[in-house]
Amino acid sequence: MAQYFPEEIIREILLKLPVKSLSRFNCVNKEWCSIIENPTFASDHLAHINRSDNNSTGRLLALKVSDETYCPSKNTTTIITACLAKQETEQACQYNVKSFDEYTYLSFSHKSSISFSFEVVGSCNGLVLLRCLSDTLILWNPLLEKSVTLPQPCAYETGYVDVHPHSTSWGFGFDSWTNDCKVVKIDSQVQIFSLATGSWKSSRVGAPPACSLSNRGPQPFINGAIHWLASIRIGNDANQMIKYQRLSILSFDVSNEIFREIMLPKTLSIHSPQFCSITEYGKSLALCVGEIWFNSLWVMKEYRAAESWTQVLNHNTLVGLPKPLGFSSSGAALLKTSYDPKCTKIKTENARKGAYCFAGSYVESLVLLNQPKFSRKRPRRGE
Repeated sequence: MAQYFPEEIIREILLKLPVKSLSRFNCVNKEWCSIIENPTFASDHLAHINRSDNNSTGRLLALKVSDETYCPSKNTTTIITACLAKQETEQACQYNVKSFDEYTYLSFSHKSSISFSFEVVGSCNGLVLLRCLSDTLILWNPLLEKSVTLPQPCAYETGYVDVHPHSTSWGFGFDSWTNDCKVVKIDSQVQIFSLATGSWKSSRVGAPPACSLSNRGPQPFINGAIHWLASIRIGNDANQMIKYQRLSILSFDVSNEIFREIMLPKTLSIHSPQFCSITEYGKSLALCVGEIWFNSLWVMKEYRAAESWTQVLNHNTLVGLPKPLGFSSSGAALLKTSYDPKCTKIKTENARKGAYCFAGSYVESLVLLNQPKFSRKRPRRGE
């Protein structure tokens, strides 16, 4: 006589398993498939991982890009490699190529004379959002090797003049109120894409604040908000020709759909946005100073408290080091040469062919286990 376990018990057992195992176990029988592919289970599984003190499923994610063909008159196939590794231990504070025990690939074709024609918008809850040339958006779960191309944002009404593409800013985050991943597009309007509904909508916030947003690097998602480096106009000189600006950080709460400004120390607010970028440092917001070389790192110890900005690394420590691609969950700077401020050790990566373009902490998830299908029709505003 076969033993019977109540569904509640089976569900609790499955919640403790890693994503790779669950992606195989949904083929065991219909009951297991029904549990694992339920969106609520995916949310509960992610919450279990985030609550775990010893996050054995926490990983380091590094992305690198290479082109199979590079010819302006032909299609170029861009291959993005996701390199996944276990987070470091106290005994092993450095990363090298041998640390990456898993590789997954995403490829797409495009006609372009520009190599590396994509950018990482952000990474959140096991997903990476990529924006390719011509504003094609791809949502990718590297661990599950699943990806979807998102529908285009709403078309504007006749007579509306869109801003220059380089003036458009993007962000990616997670709405904890609705358990929904969201993409934010900001130009003269604010539009939000919901993964749960598979559609775009105009945000109730209306027009964005009057400032210029920097699109350098991924936009960090911290404390339920997406963050951009912003240049805010504060006045003109006497002849009305020069616009005085100060550097600041603009955040957008994806649940409340509210913009807020996060002030920088006066010594940092006078910098040009070309010399700065924001990133995630552990679970804190951080500012990297330096256009090519890594000059200093400032961390906001208490979120939205301007007085809590603290310089944790300075030029004397970082002399000769390039700007980081990102940081691990423990605060190790991830560079094309590996460096950990706790160990003050530097080691050159012997990378495989291709250029690293992103690195950071990664939490595995079941999102996109069932790939959603979206309409490719570009809706008009109001539809």
